[in-house]
Amino acid sequence: MSAPAGEPPAPVRLRKNVCYMVLAVFLSEQDEVLLIQEAKRECRGSWYLPAGRMEPGETIVEALQRVVKEEAGLHCEPETLLSVEERGPSWVRFVFLARPTGGILKTSKEADAESLQAAWYPRTSLPTPLRAHDILHLVELAAQYRQQARHPLILAHHHHHH
Repeated sequence: MSAPAGEPPAPVRLRKNVCYMVLAVFLSEQDEVLLIQEAKRECRGSWYLPAGRMEPGETIVEALQRVVKEEAGLHCEPETLLSVEERGPSWVRFVFLARPTGGILKTSKEADAESLQAAWYPRTSLPTPLRAHDILHLVELAAQYRQQARHPLILAHHHHHH
């Protein structure tokens, strides 16, 4: 259906009440994952990937960098967008594979309202309790991406010489 002549098309409006989340997966050369220990009362002491909500006026990458700085103490750059997850109409999460570019890992001495501390754990033996298990498949996605990046799939590059 086209709009009546002379009437501009309605602008697309984002739902005002959507909560956009960012989440960061860091995977070291030693196959270790960066986790943070939650400070929030309802999940205090449990472990999770650095994650948080975007604030008004932030770009997605700015939100990612702020959350990682607040929760883990590190500066970072996104490497790739691993996944976009939607739960219901008002919750969207952007999952990045990221790499640290500086900063200092947050220790328990720097515990605050954002997190108690951050630490690297082997991907195959993560600490307990985890705040939620929804991060496990994201860590696997990151590992799969890294495998492919390290061993590029070479297709159709066989030259037949006649």
